[in-house]
Amino acid sequence: MLTLFNTIWKRSRPLPLLGLTALLAVPARAQNVQYLPNVTVIAGIAAGATQTAYTGEGGPATAATFPGLLVAATSDPQGNIYFTDVTGNAVRRVDAVTGVITTFAGGITATGVCAGANGDQNASGAAIGDGCPATQAFLNAPNGVRFYKGNLYIADTTNNYIRVVNVATGIIDKFAGTGAKTATALKTPAVTATLSSFPAPTDIIFDPAGNAYVTVGGGFAYVLRIAAGAGTVTAVAGNGTAASSGDGGPATAAALQTPNGLALDPTTNNLYVSGGTPNNVR
Repeated sequence: MLTLFNTIWKRSRPLPLLGLTALLAVPARAQNVQYLPNVTVIAGIAAGATQTAYTGEGGPATAATFPGLLVAATSDPQGNIYFTDVTGNAVRRVDAVTGVITTFAGGITATGVCAGANGDQNASGAAIGDGCPATQAFLNAPNGVRFYKGNLYIADTTNNYIRVVNVATGIIDKFAGTGAKTATALKTPAVTATLSSFPAPTDIIFDPAGNAYVTVGGGFAYVLRIAAGAGTVTAVAGNGTAASSGDGGPATAAALQTPNGLALDPTTNNLYVSGGTPNNVR
């Protein structure tokens, strides 16, 4: 899945790696480019004036407009597409059969969360709506999104959480994070993901064993691993310094600069990390 501008494009052949959801990210003002071969638009208008708001809820996804970047996309086994509308603070869904677009999670302000929220808050003290229907929860500039075993995982970047939505029930909860901006995720001994902070997470991916990998930013620049079952958190790449160095050495001794996308090669178990500066994949 290629994600760029205010449009989601579908490539005619699958990409060989699982992930790298932020393959292409360019300024929202540079919309409506159609030079990519073998693609079709599945959400957003392919040509037209600059878009300033989300419109088209409940209608054809190809007629919808968005206020900013659509950064990441994933699909479920039925072929339904889920993608992050960063400026709209939402995850949108495109039905595989009808092509209709609806809001799957978020799309509201912090003051609009449901009354039954369980008390989880972001760093500003705002309720985020965990325990509520996902459409009554507050997302804040979500980036990466991943479907895994009946759940949709969302890197809720500015709220500093990884959120999880049970697709069958539509209820949202936290999967990792405390809402804090500080990098307290690496503790000795390791603690579980819900007791660790995940500052500015940007992507999440799972390996075949069910371990989760998360890129975090906020000036800390790690790839963190959440162990399947135990849920304990360790670093697999990055030394906490936001820079680009250490190629050829241990991954945990290397410095990462704004890691923002992950891909996993299931045949080799190699993990690939994309960085916004200096624009590389490691």
